[in-house]
Formats: sequence, structure tokens, C-alpha cells
Amino acid sequence: KELTPTTKLSRFYPQIAHSKKITIQQLLTMTSGIKGTVKEPSDQLKEDDAYTNAIKSLTSTGKTSFKYSDINYVLLAGIIA
Repeated sequence: KELTPTTKLSRFYPQIAHSKKITIQQLLTMTSGIKGTVKEPSDQLKEDDAYTNAIKSLTSTGKTSFKYSDINYVLLAGIIA
């Protein structure tokens, strides 16, 4: 399926709170309300495990103001990978 700026995050990560309201555009502009940090794992992770690790560390506020968080780009990488 085609990916557009209005594609909902829930299509890829339904387990994330508020994912039905979050769009690809919001991930790109860091206005998704998702916050968290990507921690360096002590062991090298496989790609899928890296995304799972990132998802475990995030929270979603449901707010859409700008907040820098690299987790947005980690989720985008998981979507396009």
C-alpha cells in the first residue's frame, strides 16, 4: 500500500497509545506527542528487535505540539524498512 503524509501510525504500530490519531506527517515534524529516548543496547540487536526496544521506551501524550524526540524517526525507519 502507498504511504502518504496522512497515513496513520496504527497501520504499523497499533500497540502505541493514540496511534489511530498520529500520522506520518506528525512523525516527520515531531508533533506526534510521542516521547522517549532510544537507548544504546549493550548487545547488538537485530533490526526488528531494535524497533521493539524503541517502542518499549516510548510514551504517547496525545498532544500535538512540537517536541524533539528521536523516537519519531526510529518509528519512521521501522515503517519504511
